[in-house]
Amino acid sequence: MIGKNDSTSNMTFKDNSIKTVNWCVTSKCNYNCEFCDTKNLDDEVTEILDSKTILRKLIQLNIEKINIVGGEPLLYPFTYDIIKIAKRMGFDTSITTNGSLLTKSKIEMFSPYLDWIELSVDSKYEYIERKLGRGCGKHVENALKISGIIKEEKIKLKINTTVTKLNYKENMKPLIRKLDPDKWESIQVLHIKGLNDYPIRSLLINDEQFKYYIHLNEDIILKFGEKPVFECSKDMVSSYLMLSPHGNIVVNKDNTYERYPLEFVENNKDLKCFISVKQYNWRDGNYQWN
Repeated sequence: MIGKNDSTSNMTFKDNSIKTVNWCVTSKCNYNCEFCDTKNLDDEVTEILDSKTILRKLIQLNIEKINIVGGEPLLYPFTYDIIKIAKRMGFDTSITTNGSLLTKSKIEMFSPYLDWIELSVDSKYEYIERKLGRGCGKHVENALKISGIIKEEKIKLKINTTVTKLNYKENMKPLIRKLDPDKWESIQVLHIKGLNDYPIRSLLINDEQFKYYIHLNEDIILKFGEKPVFECSKDMVSSYLMLSPHGNIVVNKDNTYERYPLEFVENNKDLKCFISVKQYNWRDGNYQWN
């Protein structure tokens, strides 16, 4: 998928609406990932009624799928309530987590309201995860244990991998087969000025290095014939609808970020002022999550 932006000038898409949103409900985390780009966002919403207001606004904008992210969203006290309310409002629901706080009882509690759990797993080696800031040496072991429980509860599983200088030479396929996800997405580590300036520079890789990673990992077929997804840094810029904890739209353009109040957005067409619909569709933003 490297360089695909150059070949899509004449491409048209059947659906030009934005249907998915990533809501970063908290910047707090029990891990210290070196490449994290959400550490400097605004404070958390402290009233569930304010969260309901944001969800109602997303319905007004015809958003269909909401992904709760962080930080670590399981540290946020209203995460369960937001997912439960969102599901009852008709959203497809997802949560992105490092998995360290997930237990069988929590997964069972979430399962009536949660369609997807996205686990962040970057390497098959515990020492690499530790160097990246993902836990203290048992992250992979825990991901394998948790993935089995997720599947038992009939929640779809997605694996998210960030590709950096520490893991771009790694064949992840043996681990992915063990995790057995419904979807696997690998992204090239991205520097966003003002959000993850230090120490991201030591982890950055160029397009050729990311191509090498793709070459190692592309020939794997997931459930239902799905293929892995690879996103280079160019694909991600201006292609995600991202909300800060207070519901401000976080705009990533030219590897910098700005925030705009969601309340001033009147309809789905207005969202195109903040993200590129072509980029959004090209990276499969409207994949068949349901």
